[in-house]
Amino acid sequence: MPRTRRSSPQPPITYLITDGTTTAATFSKDCSRLLKLIDAAAAAGVSLIQIREKLLAAKMVYELAERAAALTRDTNTRLLINDRADIAAAAGTDGVHLTTSSLTAAVIDRAWEPIS
Repeated sequence: MPRTRRSSPQPPITYLITDGTTTAATFSKDCSRLLKLIDAAAAAGVSLIQIREKLLAAKMVYELAERAAALTRDTNTRLLINDRADIAAAAGTDGVHLTTSSLTAAVIDRAWEPIS
């Protein structure tokens, strides 16, 4: 069977995932490094960036996410937070990356429905 071609090819998606090695002890140094990386990736046109710092407390992930969101806000780069919809929403990022052990997307959607 012949393959059909799409009428207009889409550019490839590029996806940066942070390495997840930042700890409370290395946060000051690593936060600066990660923000420089995120800024450079956004400037280069990376499609998606996922902050995946599982070893950090929520407050530190929020601080990193809020600062990263400011760097990506006026770009075509979308910023996702790993598994923390609350932090993603509070920091003003573009979304959350849900894992197999996360709450379902339906639960997340329901939690952020407008209250009438």
